Amino acid sequence: MSRVRSLLGVLLWVAAALAVPSAQGVVVEGLYQGEVGLEAGEAGSGATAAEALRQVVVRVTGRRAAASDPALSGLFGQASRFVKTVRTTAAGQVLVDFDPPTLSEALTRAGQKLWSADRPATLVVLLSVRPGTKGPGEDLRRALATAAQRRGVPLLFAPPLAAESSLYGELLPGRASAALDLARRSGAEGVLVGVLTEAATHWSWSGPAGDGVYEGGAAEAVDSLADRYGSQWAASGGSTSGYLVEVRGLGDLAALVRLQTVLQVLPQMHSVRLEAIVPESNTVRFRIQFEGDAEVLSRAAVTSAGVGVLPTVAGVVRWEVRP
Repeated sequence: MSRVRSLLGVLLWVAAALAVPSAQGVVVEGLYQGEVGLEAGEAGSGATAAEALRQVVVRVTGRRAAASDPALSGLFGQASRFVKTVRTTAAGQVLVDFDPPTLSEALTRAGQKLWSADRPATLVVLLSVRPGTKGPGEDLRRALATAAQRRGVPLLFAPPLAAESSLYGELLPGRASAALDLARRSGAEGVLVGVLTEAATHWSWSGPAGDGVYEGGAAEAVDSLADRYGSQWAASGGSTSGYLVEVRGLGDLAALVRLQTVLQVLPQMHSVRLEAIVPESNTVRFRIQFEGDAEVLSRAAVTSAGVGVLPTVAGVVRWEVRP
């Protein structure tokens, strides 16, 4: 038994050394900028600043409900004090830039959790079974892109799938998880599938937001996905912290490789370092720098793309995260 454990220890170290991190999330720009039409008020007015601030608060907290949260009414009433610059565009829009540190501190004091700018990219796959159509049009893609920009969700668009392909057949019933491999090859962590039928558009997603479904318009589908992302990833304080992650009972070589890879590709992850392996108890410890609190880290590891690892690896008896 001791020889087996010694061999396992060597194999685990080799596996850890060979594990190569994949691409992580996309850093989203412009999270603290709101855009308001001139008809909503004069440029630089308090009403314009408040409307722009509502957009920004929804984007940085990941919560649609934040725009009308009574707990934030005082903050919206003093929106002008967070403004850095105001400028108008040729299209008649007012762009209001807010100061990120000052606004983030005020939101944290108000009890809000903040969603990092490092966000998971989502691959959009669109299928159409509507009679007389060749496929989803540009109007739908523009609607998705506009909604994604409003919510701060990075989207990539997959090329059209051939109707005779096996993946097309798997996605048609709404099994979005079937496209996760395609998403990862495209540089995305999750997938959003839209199936356009004669009666409606059916949406399903899989990845860092878990699995979900929605039926309705493109903007509402993105909102639902963004709400799920926000609930999974927003963290108290929004700062980078160091954690010790300990997994006991992980006695399988392939399981360690999968676990380390999963941790390395999490959005908001800054570094993953293998600190110790104790073959006698099949215990693995990682030292991690993560932008979020311990609860978000644990939840992210369980729900992120490809992370069936923790609940399904035989012999895992404890997953513990501590500072």
